[in-house]
Amino acid sequence: MGQRHPRWYELVEAHGNPLGTIKLLNEKHNIATSTARVQLISEVEPTVGKTLTKKLLLSMTVNQLKAMCAKLFKIEVTQ
Repeated sequence: MGQRHPRWYELVEAHGNPLGTIKLLNEKHNIATSTARVQLISEVEPTVGKTLTKKLLLSMTVNQLKAMCAKLFKIEVTQ
């Protein structure tokens, strides 16, 4: 692909990788090293104190986490 272009690395450094983040996988990379167990505790009025324990991917974005919490706790997440 573009990696063969003589200025590829210079352009990626200046403008970012158009292919997104590329992770090199090795024998130590597996699902256990790319997840974390978290405890979600609701602090909003309809479900105050409700606790859920979930295993989440470390690549999950804040927006994805907010959407998941909205679904799990059946609330509207605005902040």
